[in-house]
Amino acid sequence: MINAEISSLAMDELLVQVSFDAATMCVAETWDANKDSDLIIAQSNAHIQLAKVYVEYLLEEDIEIGHKDLVTVDDD
Repeated sequence: MINAEISSLAMDELLVQVSFDAATMCVAETWDANKDSDLIIAQSNAHIQLAKVYVEYLLEEDIEIGHKDLVTVDDD
């Protein structure tokens, strides 16, 4: 659970690589949903952080998101 929190806090500070590393560690394990619901919720939040990280990685490559075909910022 701590990795999910670290990932979220790191993303708030735009520490993208730290957020990625923490979220990746968080989602590496599997849990019993009946016994460990808090860990399942933490993993769900980590998946959200991973999605945000992937968006940041795309933006770093100057790729505009939301287009059917690949569009880079330079093409504007």
